Amino acid sequence: MEARSRVSLPLGTEEEQAYLPDGWGIDLVAPMGPADLPDPAAALTEALDSPIHSLPLAKRLPASDELLVVACPECRRDGTAELLDVLLAYLGQQGCASSRIHLGPCGPSFGRAELAELLGEERIAAHPIFERDPKGSLRAVGHTSLGTPVAFDRGLWDFALIVVVGRVAHHPVLGFSGARELLVRCAAAPETIRTAMGRSDPQSGQAGLAGRLARNAAHADLLEAALLPGLPVFAIHCIRGSRPGAFAGFWAGDLRKAHHSACKAYLGWRVFAFQQPFDLLLSASGGDPLDRDPIACLQGLANACGLLAPGGVAIHLAACSDPEPARRLGALAPYDPAALRARLLAGFDEACFAALAARERAAHHRILLVSGLAEALVRELGLEPASSFAEALERIIPELPPNHRTALFPDAAGLLPMPGRQASLGPLVS
Repeated sequence: MEARSRVSLPLGTEEEQAYLPDGWGIDLVAPMGPADLPDPAAALTEALDSPIHSLPLAKRLPASDELLVVACPECRRDGTAELLDVLLAYLGQQGCASSRIHLGPCGPSFGRAELAELLGEERIAAHPIFERDPKGSLRAVGHTSLGTPVAFDRGLWDFALIVVVGRVAHHPVLGFSGARELLVRCAAAPETIRTAMGRSDPQSGQAGLAGRLARNAAHADLLEAALLPGLPVFAIHCIRGSRPGAFAGFWAGDLRKAHHSACKAYLGWRVFAFQQPFDLLLSASGGDPLDRDPIACLQGLANACGLLAPGGVAIHLAACSDPEPARRLGALAPYDPAALRARLLAGFDEACFAALAARERAAHHRILLVSGLAEALVRELGLEPASSFAEALERIIPELPPNHRTALFPDAAGLLPMPGRQASLGPLVS
C-alpha cells in the first residue's frame, strides 16, 4: 500500500500512528474555539470576584466557621487540579486557615487516596477531609416534584459555606455535567442519586439527551434535589481547554445560573455541526489522563458514533487502564440489551448505561476498539478488539465503499457532534 500521509491518535501516554492510502480525504473534527486562557489563575480570580447572581466569594466566606470544598473526580483526568490549587491559595489570601477548609471527595470511589494523588499528600495533610458517615446518618429534606426522596449527609449542615468545583461537558443523561451533580454525588443518599438519574428513559439509550437541559427530566430532578436542602453553596464551573490543565473559561456563583451560563458557552464552543455523516470514523478519547476510565470512554465512543452513517465503521482508541471501572463493566456480562434496560429501570447504574450504549451503537455500526480491556469483554460489548490503530485500519480498508467520507476525531470526550442545524439545540432550558 503506497502511503501518502500519516495520521495519529492519542492512546494513553503515547500516540498511535497509521498510514492513509493515496487519495484519501479526511475531515478533522475539532472545536472552533476559543483559545486557551493565557492566565487561568487570573481568570479564575476574576470569576470569584465577579460571580453570577451571587456576592463575591470573598464576601461569602465565614469569619471563623468551617467551609467545605467539594472536589470533582475528573480532576484526576482533566487537569483541574491546577484550578483547585489556585482556589485554595485564594481562600488562604482571604484569611481562611487550612484547618477550617475541609476537602470533600465526590462520591464513595473518590476518597482520601485520590485527593492525595490530586493535590499531593503535603497539601491535603493541612486540611480536614469530609467523608461520608459510614453509618449512613442522613437528614431527609423532602421530595422533588417528581417524587424523588431527597436526603443528604448530616455533616453538610456543619459548614457555613460549600464551594463546589465542577467541569462542564456534555453528559449522556444529564445533558451537561456540573456542580449540581457533584453536590448530590458527594453527599446525597444513594437512593436520591439513583432515582434522579433514572428519570432518563433507558429505552432511548443515547438518543438526544447529551447537550440538552430543556425537557430533560433527569437534569430537572437532580437540580431540584440539589437545591431542596437550601444549603449555602457557591458553584465554580470550568470548561477545559485544548489539553489537560488548560481552560477555556470559568463561571462562578449561583448553582443554577452559573451552570446555565457555562452550558450556553459550551454549546457555542464545543459543538461540532456536520451536514453529512461519515462512512469511517477514526476517533480517540483524548489520551492520558482522559482515557483511563473505560466507562467514560464507552460513553465518549457512543457520542462519537453519532457522526457515522448507517452501517459506518469506527476505529476508537482508549487506554481504559483504570481497573475499578473495568471490573464494574465486567460484572455486568453477558450484555443482553433487554436485561441491561431492565436493570436501568430498577435503578440507574453508570456502568450499565455505558454498556447498553455500546451495544446499541454496535447494532448499527462496525466498531473496532484499541484498548487495554480484555478481548473477551470487548467482544461481549459487541465491539471488535484490535491490537493497534494501524492493524485496525488495515483490517477495514478493503471493505470501505468507493468515495467514502472519513472523519478524524482525537477528542471524543470533549466535543459534541450534532447533525446540521440541530447544533443550536433550541432553548437550553424549558
